[in-house]
Amino acid sequence: MDGSSAPFVYLIQEAGLRTLAAPRRYLKVLRPITLSRGDKLMSLYPSDYFKVTYSISFDHPLLRHQSHTLRIDENAFVDDIAPARTFGSCTRSNCCASRASRWAGPSRTPSC
Repeated sequence: MDGSSAPFVYLIQEAGLRTLAAPRRYLKVLRPITLSRGDKLMSLYPSDYFKVTYSISFDHPLLRHQSHTLRIDENAFVDDIAPARTFGSCTRSNCCASRASRWAGPSRTPSC
């Protein structure tokens, strides 16, 4: 597993889809809604389709501020979202490896 959801998408595609008898329930956004906590912010706006815009900011010279907008449908999820993986810094991964070795014991210490 590479950290993406692509293997799960593949398995779902191989198994196939079927229509359910129960009607689908939707949430309709009628007016703008904004939630914030500290330096984090999320807003919902009325729309006729599902679109996501996200921004991230890192104090790192290779990343800095990035923003992207994507209209979400089945194809966009399969092609653009499912293959995406998370990332972390070496400092952070070393911290996690250290914690994992304390939890799992020396015989299972992750190698870099």
